[in-house]
Amino acid sequence: MKRFLIVLSGLFLLAVVSYFVWSFRDKDLKYVPVNADAVVLIDVKAVSEQYVLTLIKHPSLWFKTSKISGPKNGIEIPDFIQIFHLKDTSYKDWYSIFRITDKAALLHSLKEKGFVLAKNKLYTKDQISVKVGQSS
Repeated sequence: MKRFLIVLSGLFLLAVVSYFVWSFRDKDLKYVPVNADAVVLIDVKAVSEQYVLTLIKHPSLWFKTSKISGPKNGIEIPDFIQIFHLKDTSYKDWYSIFRITDKAALLHSLKEKGFVLAKNKLYTKDQISVKVGQSS
């Protein structure tokens, strides 16, 4: 009986810790400039939870291959993707800033996805542009 209570307590503690680790979100707007007039936040953890729950509910999707970029694309995905619009720019110009973890992997991923080097450190594909640079 004592062993059962210890195992049950351990599982409960593991469940509580897992819940807090999974549900903790960093809500700081680190990369949004002061002159942004609109901000769109995408909750990455909520989207991930929805994706995992959909996979659990639909076993037919388990063995399908997908072309989703994995964690080896060279950028760090924050808890909230921050997309913003700057004052005095065109209504169709929206920006987002990500931290680069592996520049070589990012450049390889961009070339693999069909992005072409247009200018100095500016890669384009259709109407999407990616500028690879350092923060100032």
